[in-house]
Amino acid sequence: MKGILLTILTLLLPLSLAAKATDKANASLADSLAVVDKELAAYQQPAENDVHYVELLYRKTCLLNEMGHFADALPVAIQLLDIATPDLVGEDGMAVLLSQAAELSFFCRKLPQAITYEVRALHIIAELYGEESDEYLEEAPYLQKYFEENGQHDKAQQLARKLEKLLK
Repeated sequence: MKGILLTILTLLLPLSLAAKATDKANASLADSLAVVDKELAAYQQPAENDVHYVELLYRKTCLLNEMGHFADALPVAIQLLDIATPDLVGEDGMAVLLSQAAELSFFCRKLPQAITYEVRALHIIAELYGEESDEYLEEAPYLQKYFEENGQHDKAQQLARKLEKLLK
């Protein structure tokens, strides 16, 4: 009996510690979000091309995403796309923002929107790095997944065949 109890305690202790670490990480994310929200509240009307404001919105989107608050993160990501320009964040930065908006749209089950954002992101990635690049080949399966989830199986299969050829 002692051996079983010791075994159970040995197995549960790491789980308990992991739960405490998760609680601490979530509290830390919430604290970080509060700081970002406070900084954003200081802006009455952000200046055009305000890099700091864009960074704050991006940070807020990432924190909400990390916390699993996808429905709260999506409008921030869309707002970010409305104000970010390639001159401000770079072409690759625009691809990242579009990919993030696609992912959040997917999590919120806004599949046509997810597909639109992902197609735009992949277009930029293809222009910058080429379709044979690691960047493109790592991102494209997400579009395939979005097509599948949206019931566009033909497009998903077509993209799968394209990716298979690119990988050869």
